[in-house]
Amino acid sequence: MFKFRSYLENTKLLFILCLIGIIISFVKCSNHNFKAENALIKLQEKLDSNTDRLNIDVNLFQLRITEINTVLKFYTNEYTEEIDNELGLQLGRYKVIRKIYSKQIKEHDFCMKEQNELKKQLDNLMLDIQNKTISTEEFKQYIRKERTDIDELISRSKDIKKSFYEIEPEYNKLSKTLAIQ
Repeated sequence: MFKFRSYLENTKLLFILCLIGIIISFVKCSNHNFKAENALIKLQEKLDSNTDRLNIDVNLFQLRITEINTVLKFYTNEYTEEIDNELGLQLGRYKVIRKIYSKQIKEHDFCMKEQNELKKQLDNLMLDIQNKTISTEEFKQYIRKERTDIDELISRSKDIKKSFYEIEPEYNKLSKTLAIQ
């Protein structure tokens, strides 16, 4: 009878240890999911904050390009007086402004597409985490890549907004000077 009791106690102990091991592994897995979801939520918030930077009235700048083209066409085709050095320099700066606006509009379009793509990727990654179809190592690789892509996008977005609004005073000055009468 003593051996049977010892065997019963050992079985209980083994059962309790197994139960504790299962609980610990479950808590560890859910803790990882929680950390992963928090990391993704922070990246999504960072990406959403970039939307404000890309909230630029691109149509305004496209209209300005059209206006610049009209003025340049006027000076090329219909201006009959002699173009002095100062007027030539002003027309040259006007062309440079047109190039900057065109380049930044293309860059803005690229950044908007990239923003949407990154948002989709983060949503898919969140689904993979919730469905537990991605391993920890794969998640770490993806999150690193997404973080660098988002940082690069934010940097490009800052440069776009900065370029648009740095050139603004020069454009205003030249548009008043070169206005067609």
